[in-house]
Amino acid sequence: MDHIWNSLKNWESIWEEHLNDEKNGPDHEYKEQNIKLLTNQLHSIKKAVKEIQKWI
Repeated sequence: MDHIWNSLKNWESIWEEHLNDEKNGPDHEYKEQNIKLLTNQLHSIKKAVKEIQKWI
């Protein structure tokens, strides 16, 4: 389970970086949609990390 948790933590970091880049980047047609999508995906990753953390 450690390797899964480590992978998810890595993805969490990547998604946080993408979200910050999108928020701080230039405005474009799909900016708000991208922010919402990244936020929801990050939330799912964090939820999975919490659940897996219970078992390691």
